[in-house]
Amino acid sequence: MSKAPEPTPAGYILIVDDHPTNVALLSTILAADGYPIRTASSGLGALRLALAAPPDLLLLDVNMPDLNGYDVCRELRASEETRDIPIIFISALDAIGDKVLAFEAGGADYITKPFQVPEVRARVATQLSLLRHRREMRRLEQELTERHRQIESLKLALRDRPPVSSRRSPAPAPPPSGEAISRQVVTVLSTELHAFNRLSEEVPPARLLADLDYHLALVTSTLEGHDAEIERFRADGVTAFFRSPAVAVRAARSIQRRAARQNLARPDDSPPLLLRIGLSTGPVLLARRGDAMRDITLIGETVSLAARLHTEARPGGILMDDATFAAAGHPDDTRRLIMRVRGHAGQLQAHELVPAAAPSSR
Repeated sequence: MSKAPEPTPAGYILIVDDHPTNVALLSTILAADGYPIRTASSGLGALRLALAAPPDLLLLDVNMPDLNGYDVCRELRASEETRDIPIIFISALDAIGDKVLAFEAGGADYITKPFQVPEVRARVATQLSLLRHRREMRRLEQELTERHRQIESLKLALRDRPPVSSRRSPAPAPPPSGEAISRQVVTVLSTELHAFNRLSEEVPPARLLADLDYHLALVTSTLEGHDAEIERFRADGVTAFFRSPAVAVRAARSIQRRAARQNLARPDDSPPLLLRIGLSTGPVLLARRGDAMRDITLIGETVSLAARLHTEARPGGILMDDATFAAAGHPDDTRRLIMRVRGHAGQLQAHELVPAAAPSSR
């Protein structure tokens, strides 16, 4: 037994023929495949039904007493609500000229009577599949347009925000070499998108790039709002550092809350963008380069540990080392863990903080 085609994208199939036998046969064939069916016995009746409640597909006879199929097709193509409905002509007229007239009127396909059941089913399934793809493309275009609008809005907000350096004490003049190196104790924050390789394979490229642009803009704006300095951008994450461990923890919470809200606004068929965040506090070798000392390099075990912690964090979660937990004043809603971390000798005491708003994997 052949597999029944997928149901219509939404709505119903409209069958139009002035011969009750043809209508009954086509209705039986397609209803057995699970398609909702409506029928009309005249061209005018078909127009009234289609304009009142547009179907997903029309099976349309040519010769009818009041209004022929060509005229019905032209009328539907002239209306914005019905112009995209696929129309399959089913007619005893088999001359080339008749078929040309059907396609010129806006028909999508043509079946000659007497028809074969497998042919009707196959052509109906093909047109509905094409309709599904067209609707999905329109949805993606609308989604990308909205994402672009959100990105531009976020860029404007970032542009209007004074630079981080302007909200602090003036930096000392750089040495003549154009490079400044110092040892400092900072809190390093490292982020990573969960299952990024799988996302890059499953999500269409254009939508993935829009997602990443908006996602990185969201993380960056949150970090800047907490006076962080960003050391490195990656395709799937960011590395930044803070002078205050408590501020670093607040920034991590804020990033996860905003990421959770972003995921709630995503379409149901889009995989969520789930962040892992690692926090580590300790000494680093900090190098600043360039005329404005804006190029930053962090070196040290603190940086490596933050990256290892984000790898071990659950999707949507935050892991911090014991030094960050203590220096940040023992934040609430944490769970003490004893764990082994890749690249770290022995067992490590860490603290897990999972924001309540963080979504789970779908």
